[in-house]
Amino acid sequence: MQQTTLTAGAHLHAGARQAGPSDRFAALALFLLTIVTRLPFLTHLLFNWDAANFAFALDSFDVTQHRPHPPGYPLFVLSGWLVRLVVRDSNLALVLVSMTLSAAAVAATYWAGSRLFSRSVGLAAALLLLTSVTFWTYGAVALAYPALALASALALGLTAASPGRTTPLVLSLLLGIASGFRPDLLLWLGPLWAWTLLRSGWRSAVPAAALAFALVLGWLVPTIVLSGGVDAYVAVMRAYVGIDVVTRYSVAAQGASGFVTNLRDTAAYLVYALYAALPLLAWAMVKGFRQWRALLRDLRLPAFALLLAPPALFLPFIHVGDPGYVFTLLPPLLLLAAQALLHRLLQPSSPHWQAWTILGLVVLANSAIFLDRERPLTAWGLHRHDQALGETIAFVRDCCPPESTIILTYESFKLALYYLPEYPWLVYSDLTSTQGQGVDLPAGATRLLLLDESLFPRTRSLTFETWALDTGPQLGVATTGSQRRLVYGSDIYLEP
Repeated sequence: MQQTTLTAGAHLHAGARQAGPSDRFAALALFLLTIVTRLPFLTHLLFNWDAANFAFALDSFDVTQHRPHPPGYPLFVLSGWLVRLVVRDSNLALVLVSMTLSAAAVAATYWAGSRLFSRSVGLAAALLLLTSVTFWTYGAVALAYPALALASALALGLTAASPGRTTPLVLSLLLGIASGFRPDLLLWLGPLWAWTLLRSGWRSAVPAAALAFALVLGWLVPTIVLSGGVDAYVAVMRAYVGIDVVTRYSVAAQGASGFVTNLRDTAAYLVYALYAALPLLAWAMVKGFRQWRALLRDLRLPAFALLLAPPALFLPFIHVGDPGYVFTLLPPLLLLAAQALLHRLLQPSSPHWQAWTILGLVVLANSAIFLDRERPLTAWGLHRHDQALGETIAFVRDCCPPESTIILTYESFKLALYYLPEYPWLVYSDLTSTQGQGVDLPAGATRLLLLDESLFPRTRSLTFETWALDTGPQLGVATTGSQRRLVYGSDIYLEP
């Protein structure tokens, strides 16, 4: 029984299942279940710097002004703009788009698993993705990372099981559209797309490549036009890639320390996404080695490898800037974990209920972590963020009139700019180029607000009162008095 399951699909066209009415019903049920589990936790305020960039882009799209940040994410912004026509709130519109992408990713993971292995594996992997802690969190905030998991699951299902004549065209359609939501998908899906086209022959590859090229141009050209033209867009992309990615994070610039940092962060973000599913994945990696020779005779192993390899190589060596970056890896890894649970972990004589009991315990454990653990990327963190940001905005407006106040901010700069646009602001930077720089304060300024707790240890000869929430100190208020110049670099202080 077990051997039959493992070797089914060992030939090129024997492994794929055609979706039936029950599959469509299951996918729809998983989609709706994902929506229901996200709705109670939707954030009411923008979650971070990048979310604020997306919100600004709904009003004025210009990548050179980081509305949004490079390379642009035009289809995510467009989707948010369309939803905002109905809901009239920028954050809610973007959150609803993210939630929908999350729900579609869960349904797509079920579809891919049912094609590659079995309905049971597809269902198990979908439930693991649905309760992935960070994936659950990112379905409730205004960020585009869930698109990575959606595209990954769809690409795997298309290419790893009995591709037909239309597969290159459909994969090109997916690549062209999905990259408009997350342009980094050109890197993550590119090798799998190229391999599929090379295998299909030139009569299929040429029109498929033309379709992908046309679709990418379809979102790239408007992005460039709205950002001031080719020269302006190339300049901001060069600065972004050269400074924000390569210089600050890559092994080429940072050497071994950069690799250690990136590898540590990649591993940590994978742990946050997998948690209780990690033992199942480890079992799949160990026990699955015996089956890889058989899998080489069909398309599953090459497809998995080509999908996993690009982010697995890029993130440790170049840049991993956010826990959401690992979402491309989640569908294939969770499918391997589900396959390990249902078809490798148990012996053929083991009762079937044992596998589903183990799955249930993993799902419950990850759900408990999301619902009950006090971490930034859990339900607690979502509520804490909304509470802290809301109370901070209210405090600033109550305590300090904008005509006599200067805001000094760091990591919350874009949030302050979005929610407190009437206030003059300064951005702290600890880069070497800013050492000893000074800024003359306006004549009417009597208060200096330190909006981020991380600024407090950097102050020198500056006394301020801190305003504390239940979650700890959030901002400091200093009186400028007769001191008319703010000097900042590695330290922050006022001088006459």
